[in-house]
Amino acid sequence: MSNNASTSSPSELLYDDPSISGPDMAFNNGQVDGYTEEFDSSLPNLTSNTDPDWDITQWTAPGYFDPTNPDTNDTADSDPLLNGVPIAKWSAVSGNVSSGLAVYKSSQYGYTYALTQAGGSNTDVFLQTKEQNAGVANTFDHQLTFSANERITNVEPNGDNTTWFCYNAFTFAFNLSGKYSVPAASYFAQAVMADNRGQETADSGNGTSLSTGVFNVSNNDTYQDTSGAWHIDAIDAVDSLPLEDDTSFHQVTINLNAMLDSLISALSLKYPQYATYYQDLSDWTLTGSYIGPEGVSSGSTDPSYSATMEVNDIKITSGDSADQSYSAANQKIVQVSDGQASTIKVYNESSVIHLPSDGSSDIILSSYSGSGVKTITVDAEGTDDTINLNGYNAIIDLSNINGYLTITPSSGYENITLNGTGAVNISGSFNGSITDNRTDKGDFVQSGGTANSSTGTDGNSTSSTSSSSNTSSTPTVTDITIQRDVTQYLSPTTDSSTILSLDGGLNLDGGNNVTMVGSYKYFNLFGLTGDTQIASALSGTGTIAEASGTPGITLSSS
Repeated sequence: MSNNASTSSPSELLYDDPSISGPDMAFNNGQVDGYTEEFDSSLPNLTSNTDPDWDITQWTAPGYFDPTNPDTNDTADSDPLLNGVPIAKWSAVSGNVSSGLAVYKSSQYGYTYALTQAGGSNTDVFLQTKEQNAGVANTFDHQLTFSANERITNVEPNGDNTTWFCYNAFTFAFNLSGKYSVPAASYFAQAVMADNRGQETADSGNGTSLSTGVFNVSNNDTYQDTSGAWHIDAIDAVDSLPLEDDTSFHQVTINLNAMLDSLISALSLKYPQYATYYQDLSDWTLTGSYIGPEGVSSGSTDPSYSATMEVNDIKITSGDSADQSYSAANQKIVQVSDGQASTIKVYNESSVIHLPSDGSSDIILSSYSGSGVKTITVDAEGTDDTINLNGYNAIIDLSNINGYLTITPSSGYENITLNGTGAVNISGSFNGSITDNRTDKGDFVQSGGTANSSTGTDGNSTSSTSSSSNTSSTPTVTDITIQRDVTQYLSPTTDSSTILSLDGGLNLDGGNNVTMVGSYKYFNLFGLTGDTQIASALSGTGTIAEASGTPGITLSSS
């Protein structure tokens, strides 16, 4: 069976959750015995619980934390979301370089760990797995899944002089038992969640040397073929954390089997003679995990730069059954609730972006060259995918989409060709052309004025209007359906929009004479004008901000 965390067997906890067990864990002291790091003999002793499954580790630190000497009155880092002042704070500072660890305890999240890195190269602090729970499988013929609540705060970049990024990283080991007569291998696999350059995911460094390497999960699959040539294929859509001071945590889920499959695919292309062995998931082992920030100094650290990664509710689980096998298919590796759009960079017009079928993707199409890409082909396979064109033309195949594909133009003058049979929503002001070649048009929702629209071979026209780029377009009627458990983000500029929700969620920014019907789990409405009519059921919360028109509201529970 192919890897899919949602269809796997029941899971067991591979490592205890430090959000529950607490901060009395080992701290490394900067010493190494051979290849093994050493830990301080003392524990923080903040609670009566000792956590053997996790520890705090620092790399090239400006100073190592004394576990017995925390600051317990750190009012400067008070956070009302986390019940105020942290119960403990450690810091190490040398000039513009610093590391920090704060531990909060709240009724909502239990223990939250705030990991801070500022200035310097590889001046890192991580929450690290130490000892796994006995009797729980850690081989990849079982479904292995990471999940946590995470957010980024206190971002202070200093331009292009330095780079800060945070990740959830894992160590994958191959052939440790010597099952096959091929070299053993170990990989440090990084799911980069954010960095201070504004890149939502890392583009570089998929090291695939046979003995050891670093493998970055990103929106570009980087691999080396048998001739030694390197290739970068834009094939994935990896979610990321918003790079801002966030007011809430985001649920992060990483399908570790899908992450390993991506590595195996690269290794199989580089070493086809070993491909059969690499694709035996029972010979791959999860040997550890690291959560936190890392810095790379490429210039001055003055002014200093910093950011904090906060994490709680950490779970790494293993399925009960050895029922997983290697899959070469595109899979959703990293999913983030309410995350930001991921940038997919492409080299040339031959690139085809395959959005994974087992999740939703929100992507921004971009280019390494900045001008060389004329047309990008996207195979939209997910559930309610969103594509931000960012100034580039696109051929979009909707044959495999589940739900709506939302297309958001950047400059408004992009040209779009639609193939396949799926439903599409064009969102925002748009003055380019649409060639609709879908054999079964399905739904076509146009949110904004459109110029030069054309029809497909069956003669079905789109619900859009023509306009000159120098004049305003005539508003059109927009009818939108939100499916169950789907959250729709809309910015309609049309008159008389009717939005039907089948127990979904709505975030609406702008809209004149909007009518909302059906049942909503929640809605957030901003910048309404005209006569807004809300006649629907609401099971959660509904908010209205900056409504200059006259809302008429009739709500019932659902």
